[in-house]
Amino acid sequence: YLLKSESRQIINCRPITIQSSAIKILENAMLQYVQKLKDDGKVKDFHISQCGFQKNRSTIINICRTIALIQSTVAKKENRVAIFVDVKSAFDSVNHEQLFQALRNQGFDDIFIKSVAFLYQHCRINGYKIGRGVIQGGKLSPILFNYLYEEVRVKILEIWKNKKLDCQDLHFELFADDMLIILKKYKLTATLLEVLKQAYQEINLQINESKTKIMLIGKQETYIKDSIRLRQAKGIDLVMEFKYLGLVINNVGKIHKDVAKKVEKAKNLTQMLKRWRYNKLGVIPCLLLWQLFIKSQLQYASAIMITSAQSEKCMRSLRNMYNSSLRDTLGLNRNTPISTICAALGIENIESMILNCYDNLMDQINADKRMQMQFRVFTKSIKSEIANRHQQLLQAATHKNTRVKQRFWWQLNNSYDDLIKLNIYLQSPPGQFCWKCQRFYKGESWLYCQHKIEAWNELQKILNTTSKAEIVSVLNQSNTNWSKLSPNIRSSIQEQARLLVYQDISKVR
Repeated sequence: YLLKSESRQIINCRPITIQSSAIKILENAMLQYVQKLKDDGKVKDFHISQCGFQKNRSTIINICRTIALIQSTVAKKENRVAIFVDVKSAFDSVNHEQLFQALRNQGFDDIFIKSVAFLYQHCRINGYKIGRGVIQGGKLSPILFNYLYEEVRVKILEIWKNKKLDCQDLHFELFADDMLIILKKYKLTATLLEVLKQAYQEINLQINESKTKIMLIGKQETYIKDSIRLRQAKGIDLVMEFKYLGLVINNVGKIHKDVAKKVEKAKNLTQMLKRWRYNKLGVIPCLLLWQLFIKSQLQYASAIMITSAQSEKCMRSLRNMYNSSLRDTLGLNRNTPISTICAALGIENIESMILNCYDNLMDQINADKRMQMQFRVFTKSIKSEIANRHQQLLQAATHKNTRVKQRFWWQLNNSYDDLIKLNIYLQSPPGQFCWKCQRFYKGESWLYCQHKIEAWNELQKILNTTSKAEIVSVLNQSNTNWSKLSPNIRSSIQEQARLLVYQDISKVR
């Protein structure tokens, strides 16, 4: 058994299945068969709102859509209601007959359903047969639960439609058993709660009313008064913020103090790792532990900054924590340049990590055509928010020599011994995309974009105030200690060192 939380009550245990090798091979083959049927279109795929246990989808996609919808609602001065639905022991309460019926409704044949039934016929605990729940730890269990939960979503829409209500008023966001429903017409909240209760009862699942919350999206006084009366009548808590997928989201779409929490957690882990290093654990094991525990926390914090408007102070604290934790783990002096450390070990710096998180988010959005269709609803809000926070990162400044296709970076020392970091994106033959205009300019038509011209002029001022010999020496990396490294390491560093510019390009000294 595993404990679901710190409580050691018997009802708080989650059984873990001990499977034989033959059953594991069978589940793996069945999982590949399901994936092939989905790719061939022979069975129905999950709804686009379901991001749990799906390829090219993650929690960041779900959070990004949720925040974009909430912020667009507040910007339009509309009133909506967000209902966070929690299910009691969701994975342990699955009715097998309902599961088999859900598979039939999704297009699976009887042979596959009998194979699934064969797996659950032999599940026992101390000789007693298991009558409900999916196999904990099985590869096929998440997919089976998603199909059952898809039946819940379909049932909600069916009951809603039978009441002669518009299904367009409901917006779903799903991640495994976490369901978020945003209702467009807040006056229908009581009706939606009744529909939810009826739909879950038909699937033999039970809503946990103590953990189910209602959040207001809007600040009109009459709207709040009506919602308070609704809360008193239904017994469900009314909140102004809620923890969804590990992040606390408030009613205006902002995430509070989550970056600071991740930084504080990384700080505590760094202190623990320092004690292990003093006990002669070794540099390589400490570095592996740093990548496993500390870097993972900071990666999630960088993903938070992509999906929410965080201040420059949060970015600075994240960068300082990343650099200091790496130095302390290796036992180096704080004056050691972090660029030299990353170059010698082949580790990405914090700026490259933030950029990679952003690129991964865009890759996930572009990988699924259905996801692109879904994001068209929030295209303006998402692009404007991301563009405002990353226009310094992604704004293209062209080089005089348009034939050069490789990206390069350079560093200059100012009078305060700080490094002015500037990422120069060279002109690409297909064209350039302006994040301020939200437009793609083909070929050399970018010259008609005022923002591109301003960026080009500012770049020329910086280049004109620097001697050519100094630029060439930096580009050739002759004034660094990297000449001792192998050519492969130097080329990989030069290719991957895309640095984040936190301040506007016109303010760079």
